[in-house]
Amino acid sequence: MKRDFRLELPEVDPLALLDDEQAREKYETAVRDAVRNESGWEVMSDGKIPWPIGKLRQGRSLIVYSGLADAIRRESNQAVCHWWGITPQTVTKWRKVLKVEPLNAGSRELFVRYGREERSLDALPNARAAASLPEARRKLAEARRGKPRPNSVIEVLRRANLGRKATDEQRRKRSEAQRARAASSGRPRRNWTEHDDQLCRTLAPGEVVTVTGRSLSAVYSRRHLLALPDRRTEAYRELEPINSVNH
Repeated sequence: MKRDFRLELPEVDPLALLDDEQAREKYETAVRDAVRNESGWEVMSDGKIPWPIGKLRQGRSLIVYSGLADAIRRESNQAVCHWWGITPQTVTKWRKVLKVEPLNAGSRELFVRYGREERSLDALPNARAAASLPEARRKLAEARRGKPRPNSVIEVLRRANLGRKATDEQRRKRSEAQRARAASSGRPRRNWTEHDDQLCRTLAPGEVVTVTGRSLSAVYSRRHLLALPDRRTEAYRELEPINSVNH
């Protein structure tokens, strides 16, 4: 799609300026190459969007400024090549100098359109089947392992799981994962005994932490399983003197 990239210059005929030195000098003051930090032009290009061609130290090239500089930052590589009549390698070089990300807005829009074409839709089943192979899943897991998920992904997962209850199989897998993490930490696993349960029933949560040496979150979880009152505020109040002594 062609967009409007107008020259931010006086409303004159650029070709007529070649014979007018004073007008040409005024025109050149408005042209500054964003890539090479040079100014000065000689002729106009014959691309779909005519553009000033400047004389550089090593030859001639389109002057990167105004609409062309905006297009390099915003449009896809293919679009800039089509409308200005230059090679993809040149656009890539300009992008690096202007510090343009590889996948800018124009490139993303182009890839979305590619995905909606008939040939892309026909290849989609085979692509999904290839992505489900064990080797492909292993490589994907290795690439993502140890990297935190973006906040947007976490929010989508949270909304998708609202109100969903875990199945017995899911609960079993979670329990096995918790045991594996506990084993890898090097700390011995301590099962709750009848005596510990009796302490949870008769003592406040903070006191249970002091007597058993367990964490406060572990005491809360056990009280929940035993259908006991929460008493969180009382527990924190009871732990305040202990925390002040420890610090």
